[in-house]
Amino acid sequence: MAPASTKSELFKIVSVVATIPACFLIFSGGFVLARYFAAYPARDLLLFGLFPMVGGLCWLVLAAWFWSRSTSSQSFWDSVGVVSLRVLGALVLAGIGGLALRKMRGH
Repeated sequence: MAPASTKSELFKIVSVVATIPACFLIFSGGFVLARYFAAYPARDLLLFGLFPMVGGLCWLVLAAWFWSRSTSSQSFWDSVGVVSLRVLGALVLAGIGGLALRKMRGH
């Protein structure tokens, strides 16, 4: 097996780091849209719900681009799938953690 180049390892690290704001923005935007959809005006939902979701998707695409550069994959969509699974896993873990904290507080 050939040794990995430093450039490809750097792209992998940057891809993982770029996934962090994607997770946060998708989670927070989705939470605002799901929780306050009927309670707030459309301007606030757009500002605090939809814009973060779009920003999170942009970060996701950027992370996928870095991942495709690091693995030299033939299809960009394969990299989008890998990064999307990483984001989905982080969001599921955040949801489970939130539920566990809520149970521990007794709510």
